[in-house]
Amino acid sequence: MAIIYSYPTKATPVGADMVLITDSESTNPKNQTAQATIASIQNLVSGVSTITSGNTAIAVSQPTGAVVLTSTAYSGAANIGHVPTGGTGSTFLRGDGTWVVPTDLGLTSVGLAMPAAFAVSSSPLTSNGTITVSGSGTTSQFIDGTGALQTNSLNSLTDVLIDTTDVNNSFYIGDVPTNAASAGDSNISIGTDALKDINAGANGNIAIGINSLDALTTGDKNIAIGQDALGATNADQNTAVGNAAGSLTTGNQNTLIGYQAALGSEGASTYSEATVVGHGAGSAMTTATRTTLVGHNAGDTIAAGASNTLVGYGADVTGAGDSRAVTVGANTIAGASGIAIGAAAVAPASELALGSATSPLTLNASTRAISTYLFVTVNGVRYTLALHTENP
Repeated sequence: MAIIYSYPTKATPVGADMVLITDSESTNPKNQTAQATIASIQNLVSGVSTITSGNTAIAVSQPTGAVVLTSTAYSGAANIGHVPTGGTGSTFLRGDGTWVVPTDLGLTSVGLAMPAAFAVSSSPLTSNGTITVSGSGTTSQFIDGTGALQTNSLNSLTDVLIDTTDVNNSFYIGDVPTNAASAGDSNISIGTDALKDINAGANGNIAIGINSLDALTTGDKNIAIGQDALGATNADQNTAVGNAAGSLTTGNQNTLIGYQAALGSEGASTYSEATVVGHGAGSAMTTATRTTLVGHNAGDTIAAGASNTLVGYGADVTGAGDSRAVTVGANTIAGASGIAIGAAAVAPASELALGSATSPLTLNASTRAISTYLFVTVNGVRYTLALHTENP
């Protein structure tokens, strides 16, 4: 047995100092004890005391063998979180992990250009700032498609013209007439091709609807409301309300109300001074001047017959050329100079018909038929007629 006494004499040993080593696992007495310097022991057991990364120390304590710490540098998409060394205040880290100096792109300012309707301030910018855009017009102006300010409401539109020059005072919406600049006074059109051919001398016309008064060049004071209304007219003082009302007439001073009222025949309808009210009434009229028709399809047989007065649904004349017929009542029919009064009454030419077998004429609301006497005024003279059946 050996007794070893240790008397430390240094606060901090150095590598040349000797130490005694024992090997309890060796069976060779020669190897059970040995002497070695502190430096040789350090070479056998290599540890790491401190690694500095950036400004923060990473401490490694109590190493038991050789310790290897590897710093993996950032390289693009790989190893994100590790920043390589080499950067400065004037460089930036590129996607491939390389520090580079920014390239001068030659951009020195940014500006904004706007149409004349807008005011732009603080443009261009050569440093941090704000470009401000504001309207340069007034509340009564508007901006057209080019960005320019307009002050005359609708006139900048290609299909609108408000003509207030001289004494024209005309207004066109839909299509501006080709000769609008030289057209007459106080004309109004709304709709594609409405008043499209109007010219000098045409005054006071109103056309509302596609193709309404589209053939008029010099006519005055016509009113057409509805598609194709008075489409062939170049005359004066006509009024037509309804699609295709008076579409083919070329006459004057007609009043036509209703769908295809007094539609007429192309190139042949010259009737004038007619009053036609009703859907399809007088639809075949050509030269039927001074005709008055009131009722759905009233007088739809009339062509050349003139001075007829027909009132009632389907009221009509016997022939297309019959004139001076008078009917009052639904489905009444009269020949030339005939008079038919009462529903379904039929009067031959130059005769008077009162009522019918299916709709007898009565004195009041009862069903009592007229009998005994009838008072009739003919040419200003009053007559008393005794009534009796023709075949008792």
